[in-house]
Amino acid sequence: MSNTKNTGGPAYPVKTPTPGYNFETVHQGMTLRDHFAGLAMQGIVSGKINYDGMAAFSDDDVAQCYIIADAMLNAR
Repeated sequence: MSNTKNTGGPAYPVKTPTPGYNFETVHQGMTLRDHFAGLAMQGIVSGKINYDGMAAFSDDDVAQCYIIADAMLNAR
């Protein structure tokens, strides 16, 4: 069994033409897993805005975002 996480691959890869009109990926961008975790973080943070307009969240909240992201990748 592998210990590597399924990242879903790049979320926004950038491809550019090379001589002969072939395309190659020159910038991988963030992973789809990171993108999903960021979306989960938006939802978590929106419920934690304090009176100063600042979000207060913990390392556990961040870990929960990646748990959600992994579930989203598994559902894919």
